[in-house]
Amino acid sequence: MQQCRVETQHQALLGRLLQILAEVGTLTDAGDRQWQVGQVPAVEDPLELWRSLHNHYPAHHAELDLLGRCGQSLAEVLQGHCDPLQILFPNGSFALVEQLYQHSPAAQAMNQLVQQAIATALENLPTDRTIRILELGAGTGGTTASVLPHLPNQQTDYVFTDISPLFLAKAQQKFGDYPFVRYQILDVEQPQQALFQHFDLILAANVLHATADLRQSLTHVQQMLAPGGWLVLLEGVQPQRWLDLIFGLTEGWWKFRDNDLRPLHPLLRQAQWRNLLQEQFAAVDVITAVEDETIAQQAMILAQSPDATAGTSATDPGNWLIFADRTGVGQQLASQLQEQGDRCTVVYAASSDQGLQEEALPINPEQPEAFQRLFQRVTTAPTYRGVIYLWGLESATTDMTLDALEAASRLTAEAPLHLLKALETAAIAPPMPLWLVTRGAQAVTPDQPLAIAQSMLWGLGRVLAVEQPLHWGGLIDLDPETSVVQAATDLVQTLRAGSAAEPLAVRQGQWYAARLVRQAIAAQSSPPYQWRSQDSYLITGGLGDLGLAIAGWMVEQGARHLILLSRRVLPPRPQWQAIAAEGKSVHAAPIAAIQALEQQGATVYLATADVSCVDQVEVALDAVNAWAVLPCGGSFTWLECHNRYCR
Repeated sequence: MQQCRVETQHQALLGRLLQILAEVGTLTDAGDRQWQVGQVPAVEDPLELWRSLHNHYPAHHAELDLLGRCGQSLAEVLQGHCDPLQILFPNGSFALVEQLYQHSPAAQAMNQLVQQAIATALENLPTDRTIRILELGAGTGGTTASVLPHLPNQQTDYVFTDISPLFLAKAQQKFGDYPFVRYQILDVEQPQQALFQHFDLILAANVLHATADLRQSLTHVQQMLAPGGWLVLLEGVQPQRWLDLIFGLTEGWWKFRDNDLRPLHPLLRQAQWRNLLQEQFAAVDVITAVEDETIAQQAMILAQSPDATAGTSATDPGNWLIFADRTGVGQQLASQLQEQGDRCTVVYAASSDQGLQEEALPINPEQPEAFQRLFQRVTTAPTYRGVIYLWGLESATTDMTLDALEAASRLTAEAPLHLLKALETAAIAPPMPLWLVTRGAQAVTPDQPLAIAQSMLWGLGRVLAVEQPLHWGGLIDLDPETSVVQAATDLVQTLRAGSAAEPLAVRQGQWYAARLVRQAIAAQSSPPYQWRSQDSYLITGGLGDLGLAIAGWMVEQGARHLILLSRRVLPPRPQWQAIAAEGKSVHAAPIAAIQALEQQGATVYLATADVSCVDQVEVALDAVNAWAVLPCGGSFTWLECHNRYCR
């Protein structure tokens, strides 16, 4: 390496090149890092051989073009005089690599297998809900292109991810005809947050081998899968010299550090993949495009995540963790479950960690560490079927004063958040679903007074169902007019039915769910709101699609001064004309929308803040109030326009 001035970063590549020469007999390994020449290779003109292969196998031009470019630059790369990424992506073009992964004969055969496997998996998924698919390291979208045309538009949520924003930008242009595709940055080597959870299917085409620790990466993948969900892998299953001479020039090819699995090369063989996946997944299958596995260079590997409910029934005996209220519902619930053979651990809210009853576990609802100690204790017990949170029942007040709501929030907002964080930190497998229970917090029958403080749990529950689906059990509002015994009975029946797909309310033995119904609208008794040209209007989420659409409608109605508040930051105005003309930047659409508003006579001001951050909002509002150019001395009307609501 010193004599040939090979860069240290290419030591692994040089070792592989020596190994290739040994495989063909040119070198022999003499041990102790010594190599001997076994035979002098015959001198051939590589370019002439390359042209001959091109003429005989025109369908393989993608592989040959890449191999030719990389082979001619091998010495320069080894010595650090040439960036291998410029060879693979000349002038930022994806054409060569895209051809390899999408249009080469091998890619077409494997992508067809993937498409068929996904179609088969979707047949076994429910048809009455959205199908969630995540693609890891999607890159140029070669495999994506073979999958998207076969997915149901109205029933699919497809998340295209990569670690490079450049790949995401290119993919947005390439797959613009598929509105159900979202684009996100994601590094599978890092633990993922709630945004990347509970997917029915995860697709990873030629990506996992490029991670440092396969076991760790597969752990992260499994955490993102729903119970019973499928992982579909495309991977090379034996060292291939032509790939080593192309992608082996890059640092990522040699990123692996799990030397017990991969001592010399990033690719695992089929048996190794099978054994590795069986450590964490319930079912594993390896499929190749040729019958003889010994000559197969690539394989499609299917692995199914364990089903949390496999082998159990909602009526089978189980373990429950009950956060019991002092009104008696929790104690009755525990008694009824125990009579049916279940085991219950009862937890009460206490002002300290001193015991209330010998058989109960009291914890302080105001101490997050108390919840963490609780889960450290219960994780040594058998697997729990679920956590039932009843502490909110103690906040039965219908008083809507601020003091009453603040007092109730201790058990309806703060404590359940501590519980959820501790549950997530404990990383219990399989996940323990959380049931949130209220009583009289929902308006089902007319003229019924509401336990308004408990409604905070419904806000938390709806967020939990979307952002923490692995911990979702259900959201139930019990009948406030029944006895404690009957309320517990209704709750047991709901628990026996399994996880609730949607929030439920129980009234007089009947279960209710929210539904939209068509209703006649009475004639308006008051005149419609008048948008005044002399006033200013502030719109949060103002640079999003909904915010800009609302802004356009407001201008049509007569508004002339708009303040668009958003977390996004647009480039300086002098750059807008060039960005709008090019039309490729992610800023092009909002810039064009703002320019259209201004052409209609509106004046648009931009402010930056995250509305969930008080400090940022205060700074933004101070700036708005300081703008002397605003009408009415900075007085404005505030509108909220986000993805799920507008008011």
